Amino acid sequence: MAKPRELVTTVREAVGDRGDVVVYFEVPNGEYILRDQVCWEFINQHCSYFTERSLGTLFTECGFALRAVQASFGDQFLAIEACSSSGGVTAAKIASVKREPVAALCKAIRPAFNASIARWTNYFAEGHLNKRHIIVWGAGAKAVTFLNIIDPAGALITHVVDVNPRKAGRFIGGSGQQIVDPSAVRELRPEVVILMNPIYRNEIASALHAGGLHPELLVA
Repeated sequence: MAKPRELVTTVREAVGDRGDVVVYFEVPNGEYILRDQVCWEFINQHCSYFTERSLGTLFTECGFALRAVQASFGDQFLAIEACSSSGGVTAAKIASVKREPVAALCKAIRPAFNASIARWTNYFAEGHLNKRHIIVWGAGAKAVTFLNIIDPAGALITHVVDVNPRKAGRFIGGSGQQIVDPSAVRELRPEVVILMNPIYRNEIASALHAGGLHPELLVA
């Protein structure tokens, strides 16, 4: 949403005075992205990034009373519950939430991004020279960003695995790597699998081992 305040205001108007109605929103956790320097999370679909404080402030300024604001999904998302009734978390309490020095984190992300690009570029160059077969697992927006920066011509990575059957047989926008379903990995027999989301590491490792494959797993 390009204008999140308009959305939240519209929802608040729809709720009205019904104190029994609770709304739930989930957004990418901007503080996690900056703190852990998850560079590939900066994607064109995300018009804005929130911290716990800024998300809470948005909802209180739009007339909601907050019930809870907390990180979820391995800190990757912020979840907020809010209602119209009194007794929620106040704007003053949200303002007092202990938080990371966001300005400093923002200043640090550019050199971190440049360093990450240099590190992966060197890794792929060495892998290409050593003829290591490398694939990527996860054909979401992060993979699109990663591959278009690191391998824009699709010369180093040929395939991306994704569990969504609707993506199989299609291609990564821009860089052009082919998307395949997990059953194709046995034929590809990769030596290295790059994971776009570390939270699925154990699940992916189990699937690979079940197929008799034991590649090196790296997190982008």
